Amino acid sequence: MVGHTWQYVNKDGGPDRRYSNNPKIARVLYGEIKIKSASGLNEYFQTSRAAAAAALDAAIKGQLGAGALSKGKVIATLINPNDVI
Repeated sequence: MVGHTWQYVNKDGGPDRRYSNNPKIARVLYGEIKIKSASGLNEYFQTSRAAAAAALDAAIKGQLGAGALSKGKVIATLINPNDVI
C-alpha cells in the first residue's frame, strides 16, 4: 500500500466535500511483467508484490542469458511502476 485517495477528489488532491459519501480508497503498487515473442505470444502478468515481479524478471533474463530460451526469442520486460498510473 503506497497511500490513500478518495472516490471523488479535488484538483488539489483532497477529498471533494460536496459528496457526503466519499470513501477513502487505498492506493496499492502492483508488479507487472510483459512477455512477448516473435511467434505472437503477448502476455501480461500482475503480482501483488512489486518485488515478486522483479524476481521473475531476473529469473527469465537469467534463463535467456544461459541460452535456455534463446531459440524462442522471448523478450521479458519489467514495467516501471512509475509509468503505470
